[in-house]
Amino acid sequence: FDNDGRLDLYLGRYLDPRHDLPNTLMYTRNSQGNSLLRNLGDFQFEDVTEQAGVRDGGLTLGIAWADYDMDGHQDLYLANDFGRNTLFRNRGDGTFADVSHESGTLDIAYGMSTSFADIDNDGDLDLYVSNVRSASRWYGQAATLLQYLITSVRQGTITEDFGLYSEMFAVLGLNWASIGDKVTRGNSLFINDGEGGFTDISQEAGTNPFGWYWASTVFDYDNDGYQDIYAANGWITAKSQDDL
Repeated sequence: FDNDGRLDLYLGRYLDPRHDLPNTLMYTRNSQGNSLLRNLGDFQFEDVTEQAGVRDGGLTLGIAWADYDMDGHQDLYLANDFGRNTLFRNRGDGTFADVSHESGTLDIAYGMSTSFADIDNDGDLDLYVSNVRSASRWYGQAATLLQYLITSVRQGTITEDFGLYSEMFAVLGLNWASIGDKVTRGNSLFINDGEGGFTDISQEAGTNPFGWYWASTVFDYDNDGYQDIYAANGWITAKSQDDL
């Protein structure tokens, strides 16, 4: 990540399932914290997580490195379960800035995996994230404030997520229904505008089918010069698509 010719290591962490639960249904920030290990050479690594500013707090399942803004420095995108994803821009001085909101990549869903690829062949890297999509939300009920509170009580998280509300609403706005819709809207495809921002074209492109997508990859399988997407779906979706 620091362009010194040695490969560094980033570790994503979840939480301890023996003791912990996600502290919200859609904005969880109680993971054990990720780690960035800088390669010093001679098989030695240094933990630089704090000074780099990339510990994050999400339940990280997917990690992708790429120079999305083509400034010569590797940037970092995290796909987090039960919450918001994060795009860290590499400043080039050993530190990173969270640019999720201003870049348009602040995905709110059950992030499972993520990949960078030039989907539209314009020379810059676009972003694909696998998530969950279902016609049902929050255990078979509609995305309402009342149902959120009921489900939180059942999960035992109602007293844990109060502190995150202010941050969540500051980032996402106050429209509860729109927040709920984002949670299970499916996989996300963000097109790079070449100026540091991204546009979500998931619905227009048809890349967010129903299902629980655990992983995805991008490659040109038919050799036509365009990148294709392969996504691995878990669980079973019936014709009704009420699969949660």
